[in-house]
Amino acid sequence: MENNKWIMILKRVRIPVWLRRTGIIVLVLLLILSGLVAIQHYYDHQILDVQYTQSRPHAYTGSFADKPEELVEFSDVIYEGIVIDISFEAEKPDWRPIYYLNTIYTIAVIRTYKGNTNLIETIHVSNGLQDYKLQEQLDALHAVGAPATYKQINISGRNCTPQIGSTYLFCVKERDDLQERWARYSSQFALSGDLAVPQYDLYNPNVIKEHLPYVPHPLLILTIVSGTVLALTIVIHKRKKQRR
Repeated sequence: MENNKWIMILKRVRIPVWLRRTGIIVLVLLLILSGLVAIQHYYDHQILDVQYTQSRPHAYTGSFADKPEELVEFSDVIYEGIVIDISFEAEKPDWRPIYYLNTIYTIAVIRTYKGNTNLIETIHVSNGLQDYKLQEQLDALHAVGAPATYKQINISGRNCTPQIGSTYLFCVKERDDLQERWARYSSQFALSGDLAVPQYDLYNPNVIKEHLPYVPHPLLILTIVSGTVLALTIVIHKRKKQRR
């Protein structure tokens, strides 16, 4: 009887037409969005028939600093930022019939600790990535002359792989010859407190920050200045009222 009572009440409830239409539209949009996310995830992580080779000998790979202060001193630019895009470019040495990939991270800068940065920065890292946007990596290789049958991607065995949408502390070195910013050591350039991201040696973003001078965030400076201006305006306005 109790169940029948609730059924009768629900039958009497009339949902407005506009609310039903809005609900249907929202449901359709959610389904479309879910489909697009699923397609993008498949595209990013599709497994193709490729061969991986370990990191090539390069002046910008390996290990360098044994202590946090050494990495701080060595790096030309240190900043915190969110990865907003990952792309690839390829190159071919003139003296060898082989092709090399480089990964390019596009980062929205949150806070700069050392050096000068723009709102959007890019970091070049030697080698490609395993099982990630493989078609895009192959397209980059083919763009510099690799034959269609070429499916060899060079990767680094100790490479930290930042994820799009996540925040990291970046320690990078300038390359004056190329006017670009490169991660000289791929195992150290991106540091994260997230345990899901592998950490190498003794590096931790909080430990690195302890060896950096405090630089107030631009938003903090703006807040202080705005607050001061507002307070002065209120004081001046009150004094004018008192004089009247």
